[in-house]
Amino acid sequence: MPPDSPHNHSAIFASAAARFQAAKLRIVPGVLILAAVGISCKESLPVYQEPASLFVGTVVPDYRWGNMASTLWIHINIRNTFDETLQGRERLTGTLEVILAREPHCRKTVALINTSVVNSTGVTRQNGQVTINRGDTLKLLYVWDFWDDNGNYLPTDVFHPHGEPGFPDILESDPELFIIRGSFQVFDKNGQLTFQQAEYVLTYYY
Repeated sequence: MPPDSPHNHSAIFASAAARFQAAKLRIVPGVLILAAVGISCKESLPVYQEPASLFVGTVVPDYRWGNMASTLWIHINIRNTFDETLQGRERLTGTLEVILAREPHCRKTVALINTSVVNSTGVTRQNGQVTINRGDTLKLLYVWDFWDDNGNYLPTDVFHPHGEPGFPDILESDPELFIIRGSFQVFDKNGQLTFQQAEYVLTYYY
């Protein structure tokens, strides 16, 4: 069959579509438009990307002091880096680990679920489906109270408080380095996305 035969183009398009269908992801609707242009102009289809490469996950910690207790707010951003809007049946599960670098046994392991999702511009969740526009970000939030998996309250059981020079009534800890890492699955048939590991130094104020 000649290379430029319409039957060949149809086979190529069907093969690419089948791979996306196997991942249960819907590309809406630009890929179909691009494919139609490619066929009419006799150009090759865009290179197929595995679903796990469609997102980039980052972690942004934010220490917040409070009169009664301080907390560590951990913002997780999962950005759609693909050229088109993605849609599929939602999974929205994952794990998060917060590890004290000098005492790795002092760690907090968290199950991330759909209730961890916070307001996200360009992201729609409806009838078990999640839609993420091109370049937009699915946002999650976890607020940690400094209790670890072993039942230790780090500010009193592990940190080293001392007075701040010139302010004897104010106690602060030595700077502590934390490693924050984790993974998350957006779609039901999409692979686990590993977050870019974050390192965060904080001084706890009492």
